[in-house]
Amino acid sequence: MATDREDEMGNVPRVILGGEYEGTEVFQDGKKQPIMVIPDQPTTFAWVGGKLEAMYDAQHQLQVRAYGKDPTKLEGEEQIQFIKDMTLALTDELHEFLAETGWKPWATSRHVHTDLAKGELVDAFHFFMNLMLVIGMTPDDLFNGYMEKRGRNARRQAEGYDGVAGKCSSCGRAIDDIAAKQGVPVEEIFRFISGRVFCQLCLDEAEANDFEGDDE
Repeated sequence: MATDREDEMGNVPRVILGGEYEGTEVFQDGKKQPIMVIPDQPTTFAWVGGKLEAMYDAQHQLQVRAYGKDPTKLEGEEQIQFIKDMTLALTDELHEFLAETGWKPWATSRHVHTDLAKGELVDAFHFFMNLMLVIGMTPDDLFNGYMEKRGRNARRQAEGYDGVAGKCSSCGRAIDDIAAKQGVPVEEIFRFISGRVFCQLCLDEAEANDFEGDDE
């Protein structure tokens, strides 16, 4: 199946899962085509637009085949437990990444073990992708979300962002983040109460709690 995602030369990487063509190149529609091989998988073929999609698909298959659990099918308590486990594992890997540097202010070494640190980031990315899988976040979702948030961060800096203004006084979420995720104007997502800013999410939650209290 062809895809419209191509590099500057018009090449589309062909990902072979468990194929026998490692290290070779083929042609598709007259264009030279690099081959990316993911070993130890059933012999199927997939067309993807980039390396992120390839890693995402490979991680999904790894979870299903090696660990017997499909993160995309988890629900309820099992889904929550998986999110907790993967978040803790991701955090632990990031601490291991930090440990490959001389970050301690009371020590004189300012080393960075680059190769080892790269390995820890690879480990961390496994768990990050598991979190993507369990909440149904696709590589396209990640790309689009990043580009949108990047633009918002640039605007914040241009406007003199201080990290405090524009955040909900209750939950600490940025008001413009909530508005962007819900697809509504910023002015519709917050209220000033006694000189403080509150997002609509917290106001709705407080109202629901008051309503439940009235029933008791």
